[in-house]
Amino acid sequence: MDDLDGIIDALPIKFDFKLRERQKNVIQLLLKKKDVLAILPTGSERSAIFALMPLIHDKLTPEGRNHTAIVISPLRALMTEQANRWFNAGINTCCILPEMKDEEKTAIMQKGASLVFASPEALLDDDQPWRQLLRTYRKHVCLLAFDEGHCIAQEGEPDSGIYNYNYVEELRGILTDVPTLVMTATLPAEQRSNVLKILHLNPKDTTTVAQNPDRPNVFLKFVERNKPGQEGGNVPKWLQDYVEELQQQGTKAPKAIMYCRHINTVTRIWGYMMASLGQRAWVTPGSKKPSDLIVEMYQCGMTMGCQERVVDRFTIDSNLRCIVATMPFAMGIEVPDVRYILHWGLSSNITDYWQEIGKCAVDGKPGVALLYPAPSIGHTPTSSQTFKQLVLDIQDGKVTCMRAAFLSQLWLPEMGVQPVRSDANCDGLCAGQCRCNKCVCCSLCQSSCPCRK
Repeated sequence: MDDLDGIIDALPIKFDFKLRERQKNVIQLLLKKKDVLAILPTGSERSAIFALMPLIHDKLTPEGRNHTAIVISPLRALMTEQANRWFNAGINTCCILPEMKDEEKTAIMQKGASLVFASPEALLDDDQPWRQLLRTYRKHVCLLAFDEGHCIAQEGEPDSGIYNYNYVEELRGILTDVPTLVMTATLPAEQRSNVLKILHLNPKDTTTVAQNPDRPNVFLKFVERNKPGQEGGNVPKWLQDYVEELQQQGTKAPKAIMYCRHINTVTRIWGYMMASLGQRAWVTPGSKKPSDLIVEMYQCGMTMGCQERVVDRFTIDSNLRCIVATMPFAMGIEVPDVRYILHWGLSSNITDYWQEIGKCAVDGKPGVALLYPAPSIGHTPTSSQTFKQLVLDIQDGKVTCMRAAFLSQLWLPEMGVQPVRSDANCDGLCAGQCRCNKCVCCSLCQSSCPCRK
């Protein structure tokens, strides 16, 4: 279709961006009823693909049939954020949630929606009407999209993902004639094979549209654990430094997300930061209002209301500067001016780690992703062996560039030839403000530049 831009421009919705070539390529393939795996980095407006599909189909259908795109999402926070965004853009949108009132269900069944966000379990719950609705109205469904597709299958066993294996399989069975779109920022080759297997997608008939996942504006920093008796004790210096930034700059301090493996670690670090900040932990000293905190925590032990309050507060205009969170928080947040991503401990695998640091400096300005492997790597049974070995190799000096090491694990043939960064040194006369390729890449490369010696 040569006039895709013209069709999109004529849609009755509000956009503040232009579709990129890869997005258009994916839409063209889906319009031809091709199954597509779209591996596009954070900030590339992947969600615009599924948001536009039903509206484009409505334009192309002479009888003006109301089409629907079903978007399967692994997190409630992500569903509601996306639904609100596209509803505000003018698209009829809904979320299938457990606490829906009967009148809300009736309205969806009678009027339909262009975009339906749900988990596979919610759609196929025997106590709810959605399964039968899917079978009855499947001719209106123009797209089945899986957001954050890396959650379908983690590294290793094919059925080790966040999604329920059986529900995903049945959902694909009901909508066999509907093109499937799987979207994510990163998906290594082994994980891709597992995802296709679970969804019963033929690798030969599924087109992969992939883009280089590198985030060159994000500096990768590795910090070894403090040893007994070392300066800082149990509190690493980088954390002390950030708390000092918060004390001195308050609501002007750089925004940060700190990821931890366990709830008790989240609580402990948040407690340390609150105690260190004292009255300065609030926008107005002495306020004591949760809505005035500049440091929050987010973990599954909190009530749904508290979780939603934290997510709603963390925006580009917010006074909230830092969230200490468990790992899944990454998928529910779209804040372009986060300057620091701080990892206290290892993520589940390299894919998740790269997804999480993808939230750093989405606006294109400089950012820092810091990796602090605490507790010791041998005591992280929930992290993949591949990730643990890579971090051990970094510690042992067997890795010369963190970025190259991570990207080599994430690279796919569809991305072309993996680029090689120039290893040219600066002249050594830049007084620590060097912006050469080594000094802006990672802490390993930076340490080998003459200006740092």
